[in-house]
Amino acid sequence: MGKVSKIWATSENLWYEELKVIHPYREYQYDRMIQLHLKTLFPEYHAVPYNRKITQKGFAKGSKPDFALIRKDFKEWWIIEVERIEDKLSHVHKQIVDFINGDYNSFSEAKYLAENCSLNYKDIYQATQNNPKVMLIVDDMNSKWHDAFKELDTTNCILKVYKNNKGLELYSISGDYPYIYEEESHCHFADAMNNLLQVTNPNVLTIEIEDKPMSGLKNKLKKAIKKAKDYWQSEESSDDANTFSITYKGQNSEWKKIEDTGKVYLQPIGPIAARANDSFMLKRLSRKKFILEDN
Repeated sequence: MGKVSKIWATSENLWYEELKVIHPYREYQYDRMIQLHLKTLFPEYHAVPYNRKITQKGFAKGSKPDFALIRKDFKEWWIIEVERIEDKLSHVHKQIVDFINGDYNSFSEAKYLAENCSLNYKDIYQATQNNPKVMLIVDDMNSKWHDAFKELDTTNCILKVYKNNKGLELYSISGDYPYIYEEESHCHFADAMNNLLQVTNPNVLTIEIEDKPMSGLKNKLKKAIKKAKDYWQSEESSDDANTFSITYKGQNSEWKKIEDTGKVYLQPIGPIAARANDSFMLKRLSRKKFILEDN
């Protein structure tokens, strides 16, 4: 009986097998694989090396994480620890506790991070004014590990690596991890009879532009922000703010937003192009214009 986790890539007609089973790796190798693909795994964040000790207040000993993530709008930052399920749980648990209860200094953290990347110190400082969130990335999860971390204020991300017989890799990410939805959303027809398209991420239907620019912003940037606001507002026109223009298979139609029991749906106003399936991606082109694609 096979115990190897496998993924079937239908587009390639190939099986991908779990790498740690067919070719066991060490922690530094797993860490390296992740760091090579950080921009793809967490596209809304800047990845920065972080190799200094984090200690709890009043403690001499501390722990070193693997790297940090800084959100691109500088609203938050993360401390990241990468481990394998085979690693010693008590050691990993101690590290995570150190990171959660770390004695952080916003000025010192911003300075250190700026020295290890090309980002501006003042921008980074916006993020480090608050303590970081903590994420554990592990290549598997079992009940023992789950129970050890469930009471801690940490985010647990399971990231598995697969490989096919041609040497190509495939990454599977699950659990919890930072992701900012802005430009697109999965959706499906929850009620085919009434053409109710449920939008998984309702934020895709809304664009928020701050009225007050950041302090010290140059006049040129202020004008650019005003111009962007005027553009979005001009698209609103006098139509219902809950009405959107969506193009599917080259056919444009108007849709209205419906909210019911905490869920958000879109319903076409009039006929729409025939569909072959019920799974789609809704992609925003502008404030009121979208494109719907089969998924």
